[in-house]
Amino acid sequence: MKTIILPGFSKINRAWAEQAKYYLGQKIHDPIEIINWKHWESGNSNDFMALEEAKKIIEDNKNDEINILAKSIGTLVCMYLIQEIPLSLNKIILCGIPLSDLRASSKSLYEALATVPTYKVSYFQNSDDPHGSFDEVSAFVKNIVPNTNNFVKKLADTHDYPYWEDFGKILTN
Repeated sequence: MKTIILPGFSKINRAWAEQAKYYLGQKIHDPIEIINWKHWESGNSNDFMALEEAKKIIEDNKNDEINILAKSIGTLVCMYLIQEIPLSLNKIILCGIPLSDLRASSKSLYEALATVPTYKVSYFQNSDDPHGSFDEVSAFVKNIVPNTNNFVKKLADTHDYPYWEDFGKILTN
């Protein structure tokens, strides 16, 4: 089983992904891969295309069963992965869905969640995340997947998700 970390858009999320890999590596002994977005290297934010990033991940992992830890815009890339390889996805952790930053066309991609068994997906959202509060995101997801209840609300007003211990418990159970 491989775990893929899909970080947020900003290059500062590289540090979040490295911390996640370090802490998860102490809990799980399978490979953990951080996806480094193309625009981090080029410096051109227009180089980020969620679908293209997903296609590259699919090509590199088409024969693997994978777990996904996704933060912010990484959750959008995850929706493309769900559409393409739902049978090989084991556990999915979505953190900080950036609801207030998504266009309507991007929001519709989250309908892919309805195709995944609810027990496979966990949602972490800070109570007052500036990119989408817990109440807004949980209502959005429950509109797509009414019977889901795998929400973890953290009392915070940031877009930071350093919940390594929680993530490790989910991925090892």
